[in-house]
Amino acid sequence: PLVQGDATQNIQTAINNAALFLNGNSGRTATIKFLAGTYLITLTSTLTGTYTDGVVTGDGYDNSYIFKIPGNYVSLYPDNKIEFQGTAEEPEKMIKTIIKLDDHVFDDQTSLPQGVCANANIFYGVDVANVTFRDLEIDMNGANNYLKARCSKVKDMIPIRVYGGNNVTIDHIIIKDNPGTNDICMIRHLDPTIPYLQGSGLTILDNSQFINGGPFVGGVYNKYSSDFSFIYSEWDNTIVQNCTINQENSGLALQSFTGGIELHGSNSTIGGSVTNAVTISNCFPAIYITSKRFGDESYPSKTLQTVTVDHTEIGRAHV
Repeated sequence: PLVQGDATQNIQTAINNAALFLNGNSGRTATIKFLAGTYLITLTSTLTGTYTDGVVTGDGYDNSYIFKIPGNYVSLYPDNKIEFQGTAEEPEKMIKTIIKLDDHVFDDQTSLPQGVCANANIFYGVDVANVTFRDLEIDMNGANNYLKARCSKVKDMIPIRVYGGNNVTIDHIIIKDNPGTNDICMIRHLDPTIPYLQGSGLTILDNSQFINGGPFVGGVYNKYSSDFSFIYSEWDNTIVQNCTINQENSGLALQSFTGGIELHGSNSTIGGSVTNAVTISNCFPAIYITSKRFGDESYPSKTLQTVTVDHTEIGRAHV
């Protein structure tokens, strides 16, 4: 926790140990348990290039992240699971584990390629499976990490980003004040030789909350934000239920694109019933559904199948 200083390396060590455990046999679940407290994330080292133990920063989403979600076990033991488990107190299930980005981690314009950390992510995985984030708050500290100038590249700064895989669950999570492009980002794997990992099965549920992002973060107008969606998924079988998406200052938030949920996959559901209702406030567009990826002609066109929006309340926004 915060009283012990920077928690970056301790968290990475726990992830590394979990990866070794999962790669040992089938039928295993590795749980990384976060006790109550604030875990401060800072860049204690800079290692540019291919992933190595510790912090990796650089140009491109595959070289610019803090924590690597392990996927090395998936080919041998596809049913194994990994859980990032925080602490919540009953009876209200109040989240007591906060992972907080330190001041000025992602806004340095001098020490990284092109003067930007172009695609920085907190948790990043490639071809992962059966991953759960539960009872955690991720504070992106946007007031102290917002964009200071218009960058030559889109600056992602995504708390949870996955490229290819299946079965990722976001269960009772709070993400707030993100000055980047998405809170949750699931990218479809386009390699047809590994269809089981192309991207399927994102579930967001159990009163998860996504608060402030893009143009408005922590009381600050992030005026160089150019494109933002709280939830972005290219995966089929995406389910968003029983959660809240809210920009607290509509006057500033709606100065630029501030999307609520952006879907590019089939067999997906937003809401679905009274008990699973979704509330989206002060977003434009609130919900965006398309089979294409904006600006990417290489993204294969497909016909979407069965996208359902039901029991979803939208306040001061457009679909």
